[in-house]
Amino acid sequence: MGKSDLTGALKRNGFVFTDAETKDEQPTERLNAEIPTGLHERFKAPCRAEVRGMTDVLTQLVETYVELMGNE
Repeated sequence: MGKSDLTGALKRNGFVFTDAETKDEQPTERLNAEIPTGLHERFKAPCRAEVRGMTDVLTQLVETYVELMGNE
């Protein structure tokens, strides 16, 4: 999957998520991942600037990835 594919999918999905869609209506599972510190900081900065939780953004990214891969 190329960067343009993911970018297009994010734009199509509006990349807007509410807590009701992610947490309140569905059971959740914890996901722990080791990522490079620099990537973590680069991810955290725009989340903070947009006043969006990292969990909500990651949920949107995972849903978009699953959609792109055809595994809904």
